[in-house]
Amino acid sequence: MKTLFIGFDGIDGSGKGWAVAKLAERLREQGLKVWAGAPREIVGSCRTAGKDEIEDFIARHAEFMAFMVKEGYDVVLCDRFAVTLVANWGFWKSWRTPEELWGMLKDKFCDLNIVLEPPFELACQRVQNSHSTGSHLAKTPGYMETFRDTMANTIAFLRPRLGNRFVVFEDNEKAIEWAFGMVQRLRTHIDLHLTNACPLKCPTCCFAAGEDAQTEDAIADRLKEIVDAGLKAGNAQVHEHN
Repeated sequence: MKTLFIGFDGIDGSGKGWAVAKLAERLREQGLKVWAGAPREIVGSCRTAGKDEIEDFIARHAEFMAFMVKEGYDVVLCDRFAVTLVANWGFWKSWRTPEELWGMLKDKFCDLNIVLEPPFELACQRVQNSHSTGSHLAKTPGYMETFRDTMANTIAFLRPRLGNRFVVFEDNEKAIEWAFGMVQRLRTHIDLHLTNACPLKCPTCCFAAGEDAQTEDAIADRLKEIVDAGLKAGNAQVHEHN
């Protein structure tokens, strides 16, 4: 099976690091080979990259993904990935238009892109209580509010483009449960890159790219229902028109 990439994005204090560690622990208990961490520690941070480094930075992201595949990881869990690049360069700094960045990154998004969106006050409290070396920037007045608005714009932009590969969770525990269940299904039954290309765009189908289908309850309920039905009919036959 192909290496499965899962990215957790969100504002500072949203719980990305916790989610990555928690999901990694559960997946390793299943015997899977898992890489979990922050790709920025390998490829560098988009916050410190210069405007003229965007192309090279994206190339390093592609090299990172290729290396993980070569190393034979079953699942790669990323604390921030391509979603954050669109947010930072497209909506915060406006170094490229979001559409330009989408064209540059389209094949470099994770298989599953999860944005964690807990209550804003909770995220701010976590940041203020943090003693990590990277939290000083987030404590700057106005930073969290700007990042919150930036992520809201990013979500609105990417949701219809990534379709069923893009979800937002307010509850981090539910995000972990959903991601864990999806790993089991994606490794055996579903190719979201295929189903997301389905031209029918049925409004009640969480496999379609329709924005209205992207709610936690809809995804949780419809995934189980459709996957079970798809297994009986054969996923290839269900999407044979692709």
